[in-house]
Amino acid sequence: MRINFTLPVLVMSMFIVCASCSKDEAVISANPNPSVSATQVINATINSENKYELPLTSPDVQIHKQASHFSLSSIGVDSKNGMTIYQYLPAKGFTGTDEVTLKDTKTYLSYSNGGGCNRDDMSSQSVTKTSFITIKFSVAN
Repeated sequence: MRINFTLPVLVMSMFIVCASCSKDEAVISANPNPSVSATQVINATINSENKYELPLTSPDVQIHKQASHFSLSSIGVDSKNGMTIYQYLPAKGFTGTDEVTLKDTKTYLSYSNGGGCNRDDMSSQSVTKTSFITIKFSVAN
């Protein structure tokens, strides 16, 4: 008895990328406009007895402007999963509005080529990008 197997054939497309040398400056950077800072605003409504937690994507986040009415307002590490988190607990008996601003600063190198393809001509410049997260709390009983 003869058994025939059919194997699927995977066809791959091939792309060819061509680069040319020019006298124009070539810039390799993840951020084309490094002077721009991003701001995110989060509106959070919480009970005066509950703690608010925000998972953070970077361990470099710091408190830029501290909240005014808190018994806990800090950045730490979640003991369950090891992620960086911001925690807020309103002051005992406080109801109303409060606000905290978090700041994340990233510094990276931006490379540029002075014109041409010689890798020895590459120069780097330190670029800093700052982003902010403002959390506006509405604390109720």
